[in-house]
Amino acid sequence: MPEISLAGQPEVFVSSSALSKAAGAAVARGELRKLGSRLYTRNLTEDPERLVRRYWYFLIGGYYPDALIADRTALENKPAVDGSVFLVSEGTREVELPGLTFRPRKGPPAIDSDRAFPGGARLSSIPRAYLENMTPSRGRAGRASRTLGRDEIEQRLDSLARQQGEAALNKLRDGAHAIAHQLGLEEQCEELSALIGTFLGTRDVKTQSAVGAARAAGNPFDPDRLELFEKLFSGLREFVPSDREAHGRSAEATTNLAFYEAYFSNFIEGNEFSVDEAKEIIFEGVIPAERPEDAHDVLGTFRIVSDISEMSRIPANAEEFIALLKARHARIMEGHRESAQGDQGSARCRTANRTKRFWTWF
Repeated sequence: MPEISLAGQPEVFVSSSALSKAAGAAVARGELRKLGSRLYTRNLTEDPERLVRRYWYFLIGGYYPDALIADRTALENKPAVDGSVFLVSEGTREVELPGLTFRPRKGPPAIDSDRAFPGGARLSSIPRAYLENMTPSRGRAGRASRTLGRDEIEQRLDSLARQQGEAALNKLRDGAHAIAHQLGLEEQCEELSALIGTFLGTRDVKTQSAVGAARAAGNPFDPDRLELFEKLFSGLREFVPSDREAHGRSAEATTNLAFYEAYFSNFIEGNEFSVDEAKEIIFEGVIPAERPEDAHDVLGTFRIVSDISEMSRIPANAEEFIALLKARHARIMEGHRESAQGDQGSARCRTANRTKRFWTWF
């Protein structure tokens, strides 16, 4: 029988019985390198663990043709910290490779809602993955647990709510209810439903994470943002500021900078004009009849930031700083009818709304 060509195989591949003889001969000739059980590569120099990690999802089907990526791997979409990849398959023997271990278990095979995954395996749908992870498990002998802990699930649900809104939690709960009976995970579905209901304010079960407790109490927070603020705080404490002289600008450059500063500072507050409209307002004095107050905001801002003498004023203390802000604010708002008519309360309300939009944008 002629030797089967290996030319069509990828950089890293799992050998079959038909390829085993050709692969062994290629290894003897120095054309292939064996990385593990039935695992070969044409890359003769790169670290084996890096190669295996790069191709882990393509290797699954070579060892487990019926594999479903499940449990924590289905939510994390990557191997666990110890290299474990959790699967559902009829084949239950673990396969250890450099830096990676396939850990299969028996269970319901892939259903219609489960997704295709690169390399030919299937991936548990998001509702199924959450149901699977509601089953507690423990890691043994330093190995990662098969499922996420309750606090980790709460953190993921909170992140889902922050990124996609509460409607995403409802969608997840509905999806879980639709498949729970088919998978025999009715009890896990009830637990997940109760937890989501607690996050939405319709149920009341005990939470195990700080973000979960905060959301259940109606005061959710963004832990990622807190971490960024802490890094910023640390960085500012370690930073020693130094004086830097401003480079001289021509009158034309100063005017151009002031134009864009006035334009964008209004734009991000919701006071939107096209660039051409803003040019006409600032440089030609064209005040649109339908939006005179908005136009005066843009023009008033330009007049302040283009005034080199005004922008060179440096307050000596907090009181002077506040007075300076009030004075500049009054110049910007002088084009508002309510201000001209003495309705200062209405003007302050309109300004507060714009200020709120500005900080929300940041």
